Amino acid sequence: MPEGYAHGYLCPNSSEGLVDTGSSLLYVPAPVWDSFFATVLSDVRGKTNLTVNVFVNPGGSMTGPCNPSVYKSFFLYVDGNALEVRPEIFIIPYDTGVEDYCILAIAENKLGNYWLLGDTFIRNYYTIFDEDSSRIGFSPSVTSNATITQGAALPTN
Repeated sequence: MPEGYAHGYLCPNSSEGLVDTGSSLLYVPAPVWDSFFATVLSDVRGKTNLTVNVFVNPGGSMTGPCNPSVYKSFFLYVDGNALEVRPEIFIIPYDTGVEDYCILAIAENKLGNYWLLGDTFIRNYYTIFDEDSSRIGFSPSVTSNATITQGAALPTN
């Protein structure tokens, strides 16, 4: 994981996450939302005199540039493994009414202190729901460039 490129976010007082096939977005816990937003969605990787205008629309949806290079990848840590979430995962091409702006399929989880992994995340990982053992497993799908780093250390905020 190159320094300055990928980021991890520890959520205070929580290590919980939900995988939900009925949710479209990836929801970030409120306690880390401001830091997450500023680092992943508003940063332009050290380029000077540039800004990325990400708009939070009425109803909570977000739009931003369609170019993945203006956003950063981040990792979700699950059972000692770092699961990559690349910008291509959360950018959804859609006519937003603004040229070269797309829907960003990430939102703040205002209801709880946990990550909610909806279709934005699931469609890039083969997700195994093992009800007999009460486990969920992930593997990058064949159509995704996402990676899993085994034995990854948790970052500090």
